Amino acid sequence: FKAASVLALLEDGYLDNITDTIKLFKGRKKYGDKEMKDAHDHNIDSTDLKHAFAISSNTGISNLVNTYYGNNQAGKFINRLKQFRLNEKTGLEIPGKVTPTLKEAYSSKDLWSGTTLPWMSIGYELAITPLQLLTFYNAIANDGTMMKPYLVSEIRDYNKDYVVKSFEPQILKKHIASRKSIRLMKELLEAVVDVGGTAANLAPKDYKIAGKTGTSQMNYQKINNATNFGYRSSFVGYF
Repeated sequence: FKAASVLALLEDGYLDNITDTIKLFKGRKKYGDKEMKDAHDHNIDSTDLKHAFAISSNTGISNLVNTYYGNNQAGKFINRLKQFRLNEKTGLEIPGKVTPTLKEAYSSKDLWSGTTLPWMSIGYELAITPLQLLTFYNAIANDGTMMKPYLVSEIRDYNKDYVVKSFEPQILKKHIASRKSIRLMKELLEAVVDVGGTAANLAPKDYKIAGKTGTSQMNYQKINNATNFGYRSSFVGYF
């Protein structure tokens, strides 16, 4: 989800380039009474955005979002996520589609709190399906044009061998972001699979790929004052 957060920052002009220096706080930062940590310990106090994104720094990305949208500007951040259609269904013709869960800024009904914004910036306190996330990443790969996913290209009559109905590609949104923002986002996603990135081990020899790793805590609970949870790791990308 960090890709959506950074794309919002780029769109609003809070970041000019991926070489901008940002703070990582050595991988630990407190928001209220909660501490956010990076997945792996490091001693990096600050680095450029490209490196911070490549190593998937929770503290770096969340601090950027909290700094620029935390002063009663969270609605602006939520509106950017809506601009990327992360609050809408994909429209795929299958039963069981669910509407994404995206909190409205400062909504007591949505249980908005003082730590919601930084945690949302790294993918918590919201819910979207893998297909919705794929649709978003496909739009980045597609130079900003978001397409409706579909499984069937045509229905044919078996006996008479003619097309009963065909399904053409449909554009959901011509531009989810500016050309410059999409170009910079592509560079960031390529850095993830480059040397030093969290997905460097996935880099093939014969062609380039781009993408983003994801790590989320599962089954979070406290037993005898000790925190117990597992992790779910994932990768989304394109070649």
